[in-house]
Amino acid sequence: MILYGYTSKSERYFFLKIPSLFFRRQKSEHHSSFLSIHSYVYKKIQSRGGQGGTRRDFYAQTQKMADDIVYVSRVGFGADYAWSSKVLDQGQKGEVLGVGQNGLSLEEEGFDIKLLSQSELDHAMPYVRQAVTSLRRPIIISPYGLKYMQRDWHVIKDVDAVLAVGCFGGNHGVKVAEGTGYVCQMYANLCKENGKEPNMWLFEMKACAWFRYDPSDESWKELEGAPMCPRLAGFKRVALIAIRNLTAAGQEAIKNMEL
Repeated sequence: MILYGYTSKSERYFFLKIPSLFFRRQKSEHHSSFLSIHSYVYKKIQSRGGQGGTRRDFYAQTQKMADDIVYVSRVGFGADYAWSSKVLDQGQKGEVLGVGQNGLSLEEEGFDIKLLSQSELDHAMPYVRQAVTSLRRPIIISPYGLKYMQRDWHVIKDVDAVLAVGCFGGNHGVKVAEGTGYVCQMYANLCKENGKEPNMWLFEMKACAWFRYDPSDESWKELEGAPMCPRLAGFKRVALIAIRNLTAAGQEAIKNMEL
């Protein structure tokens, strides 16, 4: 089951793709909670003659999707911490990547911290160089700057989707500012290399709006609301990225994003 979210200026649509069955949800129909979304989809399946089984079967299926999903984030005490905390607070499976001894103190708070080895970091170097070339920016040179960029490759290398919070910036590649831009570019490059459609969304803090990345012209298309909950899309692994200097609008976007 794959869920796609698309919007236009006039209305927002969500398409639920099931074999020979497509449903449309108007933006005016609000379903904020986990169960209300499932109730809505279940009723649509039944009303269109779908073989969805009993309501209990349907809830069991979608709950299994929630149990299977893993959210990957980065060790950090600002914006990245906001994403990691949300995953932990909602009882979702999370994996937080760090380098060196960075982030070990977070284990006491219940985070699942994975510290990357030097060999793992070295393996990411070709992909870091590729992202730098695409963005036409220099490699970050600082005691940990390069290691953080290498770590970011491991955040996105196996994911089905990326949810990012940041700002637009630059005139090349994905055109996203600061470290968030490097992560988004590595994911865009990876999808292009593998011939896959990128599932990448960005909350742009200055515009206070969500955008979806369009690889056809390396642009971002504005949405009229937040992306659909990742677990309903059938994603198994989702990267959560955020800019270091998170604004109040960015914090609110993370708070309101349903995982």
